[in-house]
Amino acid sequence: MKVLIFIVIAAFHLAESSGPNVALNKKVSGINLSSGTEHTYRYLDDGDSNTCADSGVKVESPGFMIDLGEPFLVSSVNLIFPDNCDNTVSQRGCGYKDIEIHVGDSPNHFANQECASFDIRDPPKTMALDCHNIPTVGRYVSVVKLTPNYIRAIYLCELEVYGEPVIPPTEAPPTEAPPTEAPPTEAPGIQTTHIPTQPPCEYPVPIADVARGKPATQSSDKPRKDGGAEKAVDGNRNGDLKKGNSCTWSDREYQPWWMVDLLESKNVYEVRIYNREDCCSHRIKNAQIRVGDSANFEDNPICGIMILGKMSREKPIVIRCGCETPMRGRYVSLQLIDKEQMLTICEFEVMAG
Repeated sequence: MKVLIFIVIAAFHLAESSGPNVALNKKVSGINLSSGTEHTYRYLDDGDSNTCADSGVKVESPGFMIDLGEPFLVSSVNLIFPDNCDNTVSQRGCGYKDIEIHVGDSPNHFANQECASFDIRDPPKTMALDCHNIPTVGRYVSVVKLTPNYIRAIYLCELEVYGEPVIPPTEAPPTEAPPTEAPPTEAPGIQTTHIPTQPPCEYPVPIADVARGKPATQSSDKPRKDGGAEKAVDGNRNGDLKKGNSCTWSDREYQPWWMVDLLESKNVYEVRIYNREDCCSHRIKNAQIRVGDSANFEDNPICGIMILGKMSREKPIVIRCGCETPMRGRYVSLQLIDKEQMLTICEFEVMAG
């Protein structure tokens, strides 16, 4: 249990809940659910941790959504888990792998911004998570167990939401508003949030993959699994870990890493990462790329931005090191930062010119 608790602390930002629970007694609906357990959904925000919402039969990507009735600046969410699953319809809802919490103004879970995510088999009774250290605005808060190509159930006792109401900006009378000033777009003290994005750019020279077939190493190999570091530069982009047999697979460890040796310094413009597609794409979140001439990758400068949020589901994930001015280096690495996790890469292309 001590190890599992450490995983939670390392992988997520733990939050201290403050203020009122704005989700209390709001409208709850099911996501991908039609199993006859609708009468239990209201237990998710009734303030009683002994009553639980049950998804019932197993489906793909089951979940629950709370309608707060109006937009809130959500700073944290608090999940309360059941002690056991003996009373559920499926009796299989207590695994909490591949969980994502989203916040936004759309009643469609996947259209909203990710607030937090986690992958844990045996959670504590209560888990408080903040929204990646950045408050997120939205009317709808949802929790989904991502299970592409698999069917599972989900069982939760309470989803508490903490935040402040979003107050619409007050427009000054037309006679008082200076003609050269635009009306405010945000209420004082309210700041909307965005996952970092990369500006579009055109490279001055043709670029091509220079990593294919080059020597690769990683922090560890998962025991009894054919997931060596070389699988990420074999030219096969198949994202099915087991059927494709072309993805790396490290042990579960703190800040695992992978690195390719290009054998000589290259002008690197971007890196393309082909992630796992059969499941678990979120595991590559918090990945950081470095490019340089040191075999100790931690001495090399960082390329581009960290992989966060929905970027982990892009195909491929593209990290730009420079538009007009590339980064030069022989070694290109990827490392998960502040996470205890398995690292899987199905193809890693270094685009140089």
